[in-house]
Amino acid sequence: MSPGAARGAPPKQQYPTSAPAPQHPSDPNGRDYAPVAHSATDPSAPVSRPTARRPGRTSGRAARIVPWLAVVAATLPALYIVWLTASGGLGSDPIETLEHATGDWAIRFLIVTLAVTPFRQASGWGWLVKLRRTFGLAVFAYATAHLLIYLVLDMGLMGSEIVKDVLKHPWVTLGMVSWLLLLPLALTSTRGWQRRLGGRRWQRLHRLIYLVPFTASFHYFFAVKLDVRLPLFIAAVFALLLGARFWRSLSKRRARAALEVAS
Repeated sequence: MSPGAARGAPPKQQYPTSAPAPQHPSDPNGRDYAPVAHSATDPSAPVSRPTARRPGRTSGRAARIVPWLAVVAATLPALYIVWLTASGGLGSDPIETLEHATGDWAIRFLIVTLAVTPFRQASGWGWLVKLRRTFGLAVFAYATAHLLIYLVLDMGLMGSEIVKDVLKHPWVTLGMVSWLLLLPLALTSTRGWQRRLGGRRWQRLHRLIYLVPFTASFHYFFAVKLDVRLPLFIAAVFALLLGARFWRSLSKRRARAALEVAS
């Protein structure tokens, strides 16, 4: 008699070496369930506990292909702008056309960047988080091009005139603020900077992205002057995305508080 049996412990269930252990009836291959446990009320009755499923082949293939497609999608508008510039298709005011094109694409990719997290949470595809960096860098690249076109082509790098324009026109000031908010996010977007800053401080810094929709929306609204329907629509999209983020964060806090009270 074994020491366990002498102490009154229930004997372990043995299976013949020639036959496999019984599996869950709905899972004949035994791949999606944890090892067989025993019920507290009936030790002889096996109870199977489901474990997290591994991503399927389709999800794994998408995780490899979609990030590359995101890079292509972020690059195509720039190539199109370059082609328009080389072919003389910028119209009667090429500088204004370039400013509007780069600014518009910066705002579009900002919308896509903010939409990645809600879509990832709804779909359960954790690998989508990689797209935030790709589209976030695209926002910074188009915003930088937008700023350089203004400074070099529009203002001719005349420092005094730039200062006067910034102080006189609020949309220029807000555009500068938007770019300055994006700058530290782009510089610290690498894994090396994430390790240097630590996860919590890095996340706190990158919450600056949630201020950019406000400054960018007002920049766009004041710059348009006449037909403000598109700026108002973009501001509504930003409000929807930020509202979804705020609601999910509030729900998590409420659930955490309820668990603390219950415990």
